[in-house]
Amino acid sequence: MILKKEDIGLYIIHNPRCAGRFVNQLLTDNGFSTIINDKKIVKYKIYELGNLKYNTKYQYLHWHYDLIKTDLPKIVIIRDPIERFISTEVRYGHMEFDFPYDTEDNWFRPQKDFIGDDVHIWNFKDGFKENFCEWVSEIINHKIILPNNLKYKDDKDFGWTKKGNYSDNMIEKAKVYYQQDYDFFSNL
Repeated sequence: MILKKEDIGLYIIHNPRCAGRFVNQLLTDNGFSTIINDKKIVKYKIYELGNLKYNTKYQYLHWHYDLIKTDLPKIVIIRDPIERFISTEVRYGHMEFDFPYDTEDNWFRPQKDFIGDDVHIWNFKDGFKENFCEWVSEIINHKIILPNNLKYKDDKDFGWTKKGNYSDNMIEKAKVYYQQDYDFFSNL
């Protein structure tokens, strides 16, 4: 997602289930606007966004790093891979599948695919209070303030409710599949 305010811009690489809606609302409450039809951010064509078309089956707001082409500062939030996987149960719980399991929303893509050499990385476990605002402020050289009553869309706003937990077998499959993220994160 590109967010802009006057001549200040930021690209949030929305790693699914890693606070993207919160970050978008935080910046919106600080006067930023979400821009979704900037031709400079993509490499491919055929995906329709307004009058533009891009060639990718992935939802625009969850593009992984290889689809992004911009000079704006980029940030991504990472999360413990198994915690992130378990959080997907609001849409996919009780399903049994094998990895890789590809969806248009990239919910199961390894997090390492959302990271490039020029991406600033925040860890979900570090929270989203003043320390997060200071981190973003430093990246964009503009003060970000945490509102007292920040309201953002949560899972219920999308009609997502707990469907039940994944089976132990699915959690074990996820642990094996996401070992690549654990290995990648250990080198950050």
